Amino acid sequence: MIFLRIITHFIWKMRSAFFSRSCIFSSRLFLSGARERSHCTPLVITLFLSPPNRNRYCPKTTRDGASVTEWTDPYDPTPEQEAIDRQKAFEAGIPHGEYVYRQRYGDCPILSLLVVSELHTDTEYGGPFWIHVPSKIRVSDLRDHIRDRCGIMPGLMKLAYRGQSFEDESRKLEHYGVRYWNKKFPDWPLVILRG
Repeated sequence: MIFLRIITHFIWKMRSAFFSRSCIFSSRLFLSGARERSHCTPLVITLFLSPPNRNRYCPKTTRDGASVTEWTDPYDPTPEQEAIDRQKAFEAGIPHGEYVYRQRYGDCPILSLLVVSELHTDTEYGGPFWIHVPSKIRVSDLRDHIRDRCGIMPGLMKLAYRGQSFEDESRKLEHYGVRYWNKKFPDWPLVILRG
């Protein structure tokens, strides 16, 4: 009996949450068996709308259904171009890698993320460390950045932030809400999950 009350209470709460976000339309349904056409019964049609999720990633698609990606070429300069970039970075007083990221991603905010691994011990990957990456970096580029820092192969990395795993490599950190949550809680780690 108590179990049924708990289930009924739960269903009632869920129903009230859905009704608070629903649109109710009413129309009249004429009974075909009635002799008088003035006799009618109201019919309430309820359409449940999902709550708006403004931070959801929605890929751009063309009319024929193909996905449009914002592809940018990887940084692969000639030796002369690399020397010019190094000189510009030296004049700006920033490291060469950060100069390349700023050139590639524009003036987007730089996020400071603490990387922690559940897959390795602290001595195997150099312990928890901080990385500084732009907020518009893709997950695949983030894995390469972590590989350059600690030597963990990108194929072994299953990344998660605030309990949400990064499944799609083509998404940016902004699509996963990392920029928003890192601003509120800068000490939350980026975790390399086990298995």
